[in-house]
Amino acid sequence: MMLPLSLGAMELGGVVWTRPLGFLALLLPLLLVLWARRPQAPAEQATGALAHWQALAHKDSVPSRGVRRGVAGSLWWLLASLVLAALALAGPRLARASAAADWKLLIDRSPSMYLALGPDAEGLRIEEALLRAEAWLDELGVGPERRLWSEGQGGFERGALPPSDWLRPPSRPRGAPRWERFDAPGWLWISDRGDFPRALNASYLSSGGAAIPGPIGGGFTWDGTQITRQPVEGPAHQLGWVALGNLPEELEQFVGLWCEERGLGFGAGQGPKLLSVEAQGEAGADSAWAGRDGWRLLGAWHPGGAPSSDPLGPLEPWLAPGLVSWGPGRVVLALGSVQEISGDPAEFALSWSRLLDGALLEVPGTVSLPGRRGAGSGGHHLGSEPALGHVAAAGGEVPEESALEAWLLLAALCLAGAWGVLAGSR
Repeated sequence: MMLPLSLGAMELGGVVWTRPLGFLALLLPLLLVLWARRPQAPAEQATGALAHWQALAHKDSVPSRGVRRGVAGSLWWLLASLVLAALALAGPRLARASAAADWKLLIDRSPSMYLALGPDAEGLRIEEALLRAEAWLDELGVGPERRLWSEGQGGFERGALPPSDWLRPPSRPRGAPRWERFDAPGWLWISDRGDFPRALNASYLSSGGAAIPGPIGGGFTWDGTQITRQPVEGPAHQLGWVALGNLPEELEQFVGLWCEERGLGFGAGQGPKLLSVEAQGEAGADSAWAGRDGWRLLGAWHPGGAPSSDPLGPLEPWLAPGLVSWGPGRVVLALGSVQEISGDPAEFALSWSRLLDGALLEVPGTVSLPGRRGAGSGGHHLGSEPALGHVAAAGGEVPEESALEAWLLLAALCLAGAWGVLAGSR
């Protein structure tokens, strides 16, 4: 029985085949056998010979018009060599038999997981979820050595509990994992809400939690019943600030007005840095027009253009061709100076405001409205447990390199050499 372990891998007979398309190479020895056994015309004989007619008189049937040959003895060595080479090409790995396979535990680290369980309750939703997960795993007999923790990206952490820094919100807010990508036996989804997509194989567990009023983003706050537009509690300059770097004077003035309107520090300030806006590179000697959304700008642009990525990840182009790019928390310009701005000033202001609003990180503590609503009392569902007898394929992993592939290749070479010697001695 073949069991798919991941895209491009399968298990057959206790062996994991990491490149199953290699089995197509088995067609080569099959074609060679068919070619060796192809019918051929019988050898010619002189019909006038008396011995020939005497031999026919003792036969019960007339020979066929063609003679099907057998496979030559030496050719079997070559066929065996090709079969072993095809098996090696399929990437065999010995499956790791285990009396108890690992569980993969996927934790939701979206902002709502770091809300309190209730207005007057102690502890966070993520802490309650982990307590429930630990109790449930203990009940199932899943020890710390069989727990692989994941946050949906990167690798796994083995242990009784996930790393302690996972109990703090990520530096950059993230959404819930794409649960359907981890729907496989032996996976446990852990979140605060129970509205998971329908799981066919994975287990899931939720902590629940009461509704928690507070900021929901964009300057809006939910008080438990209605949404109002008001800043987060505290002086405006403590909400966060925007860093600047080498901006032309015209754009620096505009960013300053934009920050003032949103209650953000400009150039420096207290609280977290929510956005960086900088122009990088030396401007070229020539000027060029660029624009969008009904406005145009004449400026000296850096010949290399704005980057498409940085150490924090990919950047999306905003002003073509490669003049301004942006990503969460940063805007990068390849602009040295502004010489003229034409078009509707209101469109210019609106266009750049949308860019900065899209790149601005949320103030810490901001949680979307669905996340702040009540998450119920929580619950759990047991899906398919991890399969035994083969590698615990975490997210499609396959066993490490084994000597089996090398031994098959060596045997194939030896058999091919033996065939060459036998064929040459005929």
